[in-house]
Amino acid sequence: MRPRISWMNRGPDDAILELLDESDMVLTPKVMAFQIDYDYTYLRQRLGVLKEHGLIDHPADAPSGVSRTGVYEITTLGRRFLNGDVTRDEMEAVAEADDAA
Repeated sequence: MRPRISWMNRGPDDAILELLDESDMVLTPKVMAFQIDYDYTYLRQRLGVLKEHGLIDHPADAPSGVSRTGVYEITTLGRRFLNGDVTRDEMEAVAEADDAA
């Protein structure tokens, strides 16, 4: 079971993580907005929150000519969250560490 995290918005955040996990692809915000039927601007805000907390990130490498900052992939922490392998305390600690940085 996935923990409730204070900074998460479960509907769109879960949809973003599940799409990235199930597709196992690096995706642009526009593709994600289309696939999960969320407003593009709102989705970009949620991507920032998920990235800030380590659940998604830009890929470490990208093909020549492709900006890696315009695409996202799920992280190991993001997959652990989806599988219910992360505790609420662990996720809140990530948020606190981000706030301190």
